Amino acid sequence: MALLKNITRFSIISLFFFHCHAQTPANTGNAKQSPEIQFDKEILQQAPKIPLRFGQQELITDKPFLMDPGYGKTSCLLFELPEIKTDQLSLEFETLILNSRLFYPIFITLTSDYQIREIIKEELEIEGNPLTGMSHTSQIEVDNTVRYILVTTDSTLLPQSFSHMYESSGMRAVHTGTTPIFVPSSTQTEHEHIEFTDEPRLHVKVASARNREIFRREDGFYVGFGVNFGGEKVANNPGGDNYRAGGGGLITFGYSRSLFSSDFVGRAGAGYRFQGSYDGDARNRGIFLDLVFTWQTRHINIGAGGQLETANSIRDLQGNVTAFKTTVVPKFIMEYRLSDGTINMGAEYLPGTFTTTQNHPFSGNRFALALKFFM
Repeated sequence: MALLKNITRFSIISLFFFHCHAQTPANTGNAKQSPEIQFDKEILQQAPKIPLRFGQQELITDKPFLMDPGYGKTSCLLFELPEIKTDQLSLEFETLILNSRLFYPIFITLTSDYQIREIIKEELEIEGNPLTGMSHTSQIEVDNTVRYILVTTDSTLLPQSFSHMYESSGMRAVHTGTTPIFVPSSTQTEHEHIEFTDEPRLHVKVASARNREIFRREDGFYVGFGVNFGGEKVANNPGGDNYRAGGGGLITFGYSRSLFSSDFVGRAGAGYRFQGSYDGDARNRGIFLDLVFTWQTRHINIGAGGQLETANSIRDLQGNVTAFKTTVVPKFIMEYRLSDGTINMGAEYLPGTFTTTQNHPFSGNRFALALKFFM
């Protein structure tokens, strides 16, 4: 099968940067060096406010308003924080690069009466690539005196641009017996030309009410690869692993969604299971649908659910076909989260029974090793 190109998220080098909490560097042309931050409080009082909630994790689609807080008249977003019941709250603002255009964020924290508490200008560090998406992430911590966060940019950056360099790697299939395993191959250097814009595109994450560390819960589509072990033997396969109930390599496509801004995530997928033969026209195949609910931490997922197995059959080298009835089995998973939840590596346990159309039962207790890539 054709192999999708994988580009490593964290093997990134940015060729342009800002100094944190300092003046805009000289190579940004006519950028202001130390602007005086001042604005009309009445404008902020009347400005649309974007309420944030504990555990929030989503793309901000609200339209910005125009104001000049000291960096020139430009687009601004005003976020209203939930009531902080402890001394500190952690937030993460991910600035997404869309169509090679970047909004460089400047954060101004404000009290309930719009007094300035802090001005935050971070070093620009770009992660990602055009395939998986490029972005700059800002980690913000505020105390309980902060009520609002104003996000703006420096208007003098807008005519300018810079070059971003990253490394990409391909993958190739290596066959072990009758099951392919995908491994990285060659790498190459790519360049991306990025322009500054005053159109903010922000993805916001807020810590839970207990103010635990922020981590990315898995929202969006995913693709998974894996292999099943176990299950009762059904037919011989002299050139490789014997054909077992529910055995074979796995490919899955699905969708994952965090539930109610909590640490629980629902996941639904559909997949194809297949095991071939080097010796003739023999195979083990099936289709499955699964629904799993996981509890997530920054590094580990633990989950349980069910899997529907259908269209299952085994054909041996003599042409004998063993067909199985549709069945539903429980499913338990444990995963280690790599790259903050963009890649998961884990194990699955599926106890159950496969029954042939002739009512002969075969044990389908299996373990699976799986690798999932989240978009």
